[in-house]
Amino acid sequence: MANESNQAIVVSLKEKDLIAFNLDLLLKRKVVFIPIAVGIISLIALINQLIHHEPIRDLPQILFILFLDIFIVSSLFIGSKRAMRNKFVQEEKRYSLTADHLHMESDSMTATIQWQDFTRIVISKRSVCLFTGTNSAHLIPVHSLNENQLAFIRQQSFINEQKQPNKKGSKFLKLTFIYLILFLVVVALLQLFTR
Repeated sequence: MANESNQAIVVSLKEKDLIAFNLDLLLKRKVVFIPIAVGIISLIALINQLIHHEPIRDLPQILFILFLDIFIVSSLFIGSKRAMRNKFVQEEKRYSLTADHLHMESDSMTATIQWQDFTRIVISKRSVCLFTGTNSAHLIPVHSLNENQLAFIRQQSFINEQKQPNKKGSKFLKLTFIYLILFLVVVALLQLFTR
């Protein structure tokens, strides 16, 4: 690894970093587009009924879908505000990268984590998230990294993905579930617009 990528990475998280991370993580889950698309279509149908002075059909379902969409969006902001109250999240962290591990220091904690111990590494346009468990991760905004550091983390992410056990069975179940939901949404929309 180049000497430049061994430089310390200093991270002071802001609420906007957490919101950007939550948004990026949410958008990587394609399933979230289903209720958002259904919500937009429902809102258009509701406006169309109001414009044409028609009786409003399926108002409880439309309101539920719109409430679900508002809940999804507001959960990004609420979760970010809640996380910012955590003293560890507020602390300035100093990271250093080596070929074997990531080293992190803050006022309250020092940790050295082997690259193979990360359960998942998520890299987006705005952030790098290094998961050490289901609900535990190190969040590094991309603007805190230089090009060599980002390239090195991408390389470690690729190596980690190769070492992870293949989960084809669970992927099949997820895709089946997604297609089932899509089918139900299409049927519901057809019923909504063909009355």
